[in-house]
Amino acid sequence: MAFNDAIAKLRALTQTNVQQGWRYCNGDIPYPVATQPQSWENWSIAQLNEKDYITWSAGRQVIWLSQRFLVPQNLQGYPLSGLGLRLVLTWWAESAEIFVNGQLVQEGDLFDSSTRILLSSTVVPGEEFAVALRLLSPGHDIGGLMRSQILYEATNDIDPGFVADELTVIQKYSASFNPEQLATLAKAVAEIDWDMVSQRTEFMRSLTRLRQQLSTIENSNFRIQNSQNSIHMLGHAHLDLAWLWPVSETWEVAVRTFESVLKLQQEFPDFTFCHTTPALYAWIEQHRPDLFKRIKQQVAAGRWEIVGGMWVEPELNLIDGESIVRQILYAQRYVQKTFGQLTTVAWVTDSFGFCWQLPQLLKQGGIDYFVTQKLHWNDTTKFPYGAFWWQSPDGSQIFSLMSPPNVAGVMDTNPITMASYAIDWEIQTSLKEAFWLPGVGDHGGGPTRDMLQVARRWQKSPFFPKLEFTTASDYLLFAKRGLLAKVSRLKVSRLKVSRLKVSRLKVSRLKVNRLKVSRLKVNRLKVSRLKVSRLKVSRLKVSRLKVSRLKVSRLKVAGCIENLSVGSLGEEEIRTDERGGGKGQRQTTNNIPVWNDELYLEFHRGCYTTHADQKRYLRRCEGLLYQAELFAALKTIATGQAYPKTELEEAWKKVLFNQFHDILPGTSIPEVFVEANQAWQEVEEVTGEILEESLNAIASKITLPPPPKPNAQAIIIFNPLNWQRSEVIAISIPVSIPVSIPVESIEWEVYDCFGEKIVSQVSHDQAQEIQNHHNNNDNLSYSQIELLFLASNIPSVGYRVFWLCSNDVELNIELRPSNRFPIPDSRFPTPDSRFPIPDSRLKIPDSRFPIEDFVLENQYLRVVVDPETGELSSVFDQVNQREVLSGPGNQLQAFEDSGQYWDAWNIDPNYADHPLPATELIGIEWIETGVLRKRLRVVRQLMRSQFCQDYILCAESPVLKITTTVDWQERHVLVKAAFPLAIDADYVSYEMPCGVIQRSTRPQTPAEEAKWEVPALRWADLSDQTYGVSLLNDCKYGYDAQASQLRLTLLRSPTWPDPETDQGIHQFTYALYPHQGSWHSADTVKLAYQLNLPFLSLLWSPANSSVVSNNVSNNSQPSLPSTGQLLNLSAKTLILMALKQSEDIPDQWILRCYESHGESANLSLVSDLGLKVVHPVDLLERPISLSEASSDEKLVKIEPWKITSFAVESII
Repeated sequence: MAFNDAIAKLRALTQTNVQQGWRYCNGDIPYPVATQPQSWENWSIAQLNEKDYITWSAGRQVIWLSQRFLVPQNLQGYPLSGLGLRLVLTWWAESAEIFVNGQLVQEGDLFDSSTRILLSSTVVPGEEFAVALRLLSPGHDIGGLMRSQILYEATNDIDPGFVADELTVIQKYSASFNPEQLATLAKAVAEIDWDMVSQRTEFMRSLTRLRQQLSTIENSNFRIQNSQNSIHMLGHAHLDLAWLWPVSETWEVAVRTFESVLKLQQEFPDFTFCHTTPALYAWIEQHRPDLFKRIKQQVAAGRWEIVGGMWVEPELNLIDGESIVRQILYAQRYVQKTFGQLTTVAWVTDSFGFCWQLPQLLKQGGIDYFVTQKLHWNDTTKFPYGAFWWQSPDGSQIFSLMSPPNVAGVMDTNPITMASYAIDWEIQTSLKEAFWLPGVGDHGGGPTRDMLQVARRWQKSPFFPKLEFTTASDYLLFAKRGLLAKVSRLKVSRLKVSRLKVSRLKVSRLKVNRLKVSRLKVNRLKVSRLKVSRLKVSRLKVSRLKVSRLKVSRLKVAGCIENLSVGSLGEEEIRTDERGGGKGQRQTTNNIPVWNDELYLEFHRGCYTTHADQKRYLRRCEGLLYQAELFAALKTIATGQAYPKTELEEAWKKVLFNQFHDILPGTSIPEVFVEANQAWQEVEEVTGEILEESLNAIASKITLPPPPKPNAQAIIIFNPLNWQRSEVIAISIPVSIPVSIPVESIEWEVYDCFGEKIVSQVSHDQAQEIQNHHNNNDNLSYSQIELLFLASNIPSVGYRVFWLCSNDVELNIELRPSNRFPIPDSRFPTPDSRFPIPDSRLKIPDSRFPIEDFVLENQYLRVVVDPETGELSSVFDQVNQREVLSGPGNQLQAFEDSGQYWDAWNIDPNYADHPLPATELIGIEWIETGVLRKRLRVVRQLMRSQFCQDYILCAESPVLKITTTVDWQERHVLVKAAFPLAIDADYVSYEMPCGVIQRSTRPQTPAEEAKWEVPALRWADLSDQTYGVSLLNDCKYGYDAQASQLRLTLLRSPTWPDPETDQGIHQFTYALYPHQGSWHSADTVKLAYQLNLPFLSLLWSPANSSVVSNNVSNNSQPSLPSTGQLLNLSAKTLILMALKQSEDIPDQWILRCYESHGESANLSLVSDLGLKVVHPVDLLERPISLSEASSDEKLVKIEPWKITSFAVESII
């Protein structure tokens, strides 16, 4: 009998497929009726589809399935009496309820979607079990029962099914590593005494003899446990903080999961478990202190491991670098304080891709390892490595592991599944030790008792890898050391070496065939077991050479290589030349492959765009937190007022929570976003208050220059960015005037701090109409004026005083606290809101205007808007005298975007094949034509939706802004803003957290082709050798590019899991920035920051200083000049990330910055507040040596792409 036939015959003795035996009833019926066998007689037999599945309709539809199971005397002649009986099920249903003999025995859902129900521990022939299943289909998909099987097993001994699994494992290992042993295995299996099947005792003796024979065959590796093969297990329960359930349900699931784990740990003393998310532990600590105390005890005992390294498991493509820092900082501080240890493992198994700077950030946060499984989800390529060094642009490396797939779902302890994975792992990595994470995830659950019982059973099998529980940190250390040790066993084929210089190379077990070497110089070479054939060497110089058992063939190496380490190459042909490994190239360091690129997930590309409200709130709150912390710190340094540490930390933690990988990407149910939006708005409120209070406090220390006129009102313009800048600013002025004076008759003047009059302009943007309210009691009119002027040369993180004057009209400029620092409201208007221009004002001309009527022009750009379409017909660079566009610019391109199972997550890969009709222009008119700002409004119709866009060109600015308000009413539609460009570029550059990444515009490999939609933060840039164009944005994250085109993804409209995703009003801005040279020389990084963090304006009068807190230092007199530079890093390419109070030393401040251009920079602090560097710190604010300081102690050298933090103090 053939080997596979024997395996199938053994399984048939204890296992039966029962898929064809189910009866069904569509629709819900009362439980007492549905679970009684007499009700089933009229139910129809369920039909199987081509996959042998039972399926039913989508949309949360109920189906009842029923079947009676009668225990026979035997299966295929094998007696069953006394064996255990299990029902094995796998379903796809939103909920599953399983009844046995009328009793509910188990529940499940989409995530806990399989089970092995114990029907009886010792069956008796003739015994019957009546099973009913109530299954509810998902709202977005059909339901399915994919597997149902009856399984008889001997729990304390072997049985035919168990032996069949053992033989399958042996066969898999032999086929993969020792194929010459397959004949011996087949011969041994052929000796099974099938005639004794009906005599269970005798037949089992036959199987026992087979096992003994396999154990003793000389020179075989059938005893896998003796071959150093092992599977290291760690219990796991991935728990999404929100997804298809609200956050409140997460807390309940966490409690159930953790209580289950603790109970199982009492029953299984070797069982270890890990879990992430300090935010979750903090909730347990507060609300269930009894449970938390037990968890802490298990952590102290080494049986419960805290992994994760971040406050939640966040979306890591969209959040900025400081957000990642705070994820790490607050997580590590909580874990250190609560559990007495730092987390060494970043565990982000389910996030949707990982930015390239993450290794540097993790390493600076005290984290040594990175683990994910998400790249198993790739739709185009297979990620090449299981264990690897992941390297950031600055050279930081972290040892990384691609864990087994489906960690976020269900991983059981099925022996065939585990062994197959262990074999694949060994083939991929050469490690005989695999890592396995049993448990139910997504909606929590953790390992089940059955999983642990199965594992315990297989721990006793000599034909299975050694099974042992471990921790993630122990396994990762073990794996790293194991890979590093592989350098001692090097086998290479076809070696050719030219000009090879090696220092301190130690190799053992090296075999060389046909070696040709020219000009070889080796120092301190130690090799053991050397075998060489056909050796030809010229100019050989070797010192301290010791070689034994060396085998190499067909390795070609050119150039000069220092500190060479090569290993695990098998029979590959290796070619190394003098060029260093660049981004994405597969390199090797210390025998471990290096991935020097982002970890791009070839899936879930729609997450960059879905639920635009979450993206807008994110960008805004990140900016507000940066500014609130910055100016609160400067306030405390300048005035001695208290720093709002608690309020800022609470705000940060709300933002960090909302960065969870199913909230920020927009892939949850509607209830989740109601809670998330409330948290965002609370952050806006508290940071706005802190920022307003801080600016007022700093203003109280500023010495005002003499006013140019008696009625002049001081305006202080603050710059939150760390470089001097000049921009047109719009300030909102609340005034009250006698009702007899028309607001329009007032003439406004602005003066600089030297008393020089500067150009100003009253805005006539009727999208923000002047608010004019008459109060009969005081005979005054209350108005809100928007005034424009050019705020020039505002210092780095500094300010400048200006003066506001009017003509002889007596004005009362209101300085109420709510108006002193106006923060535009970021809350989205309700769907009933209308566009800023009333419909009656939309001009739909009968005859087209001359094209000159729609031209925006300054010294940098001449922009022509097409009166037929509202698109850009020309953008002419007046400095470089060239046309920017190669076709109509700002095309609103819409496409069908449907048919994806993961609706909110995935853009249809074939969306480009399904374009929708072009937009129709329904209105165009000038809003402003002043000397400081020109503003042209176009309104376009896209099916049921309207786009109202203002083209804005300001004086002294090379940037064309496009402010957009959309009433979005589409379903399954994707819309992009497209800019065909007169450029031909091989690469496109995108901003990522704390850096820039290049991606190809001419994809050559499947991996490059898979990047047809990519994430970016504030900008993308397409540049050739001499010229380029940057596309900036204030809250969008999805881009795509070709050699001559940039596109920004604006909106999409999936319907699952939120059926109303993105319906309603959206507001955002993007901008076109043509420039000479590269993005480096054009300062694209800075202009993108400026779009997102405009100047802050403060109407100020010393008479109002009483509103400033009295909690100030003794020196409360003004001490700052009228133009102040509070913080300057004195390096063009350094970007300030944060200035905040030290977590542990209140009198010290943490300054963090990153190098943004890929070139070295020298940091030198200049500050009117006397700030100086004390020493560098890591992200956890622990001191590190100032090893990179230059000879001038005031200068600190910062390497390319480096993120650097410092403790600073004020010496004033």
